[in-house]
Amino acid sequence: MGSVILSSTATAAEFAQGIMNGANAIEASVDVTKDEDTTLSGNETASGAIDTELTTSLQICGQIKTFISNVQSVAKGFEAVDATMAEKMGVGTVAEAISSATVTPQTPIPATSTTTFDPFTPSY
Repeated sequence: MGSVILSSTATAAEFAQGIMNGANAIEASVDVTKDEDTTLSGNETASGAIDTELTTSLQICGQIKTFISNVQSVAKGFEAVDATMAEKMGVGTVAEAISSATVTPQTPIPATSTTTFDPFTPSY
């Protein structure tokens, strides 16, 4: 098998999980306590701004989660199309390549120099 069609829902899921972690962090940070006792002139304006920020943050989280769902759906679609294309082209898919891969131990490359690398010494 010389060629492989590269598509993987696992990779998409990995990236989606990272994005989801960010959305969850945003959601976790929206617990706000407002100062209802102080009667400063800007306090009422600040309270309204806090409410707007809370609503906006939750809307952003919702959109991020929708985006993640779309990414995962597209990845599944690509994987299905890639499997069909691979079959028609007579090449393998990533899943087939992984399942048929054999690992051969590499022999260590012998050191050709006895000097050590010093990152602080210029190599002129």
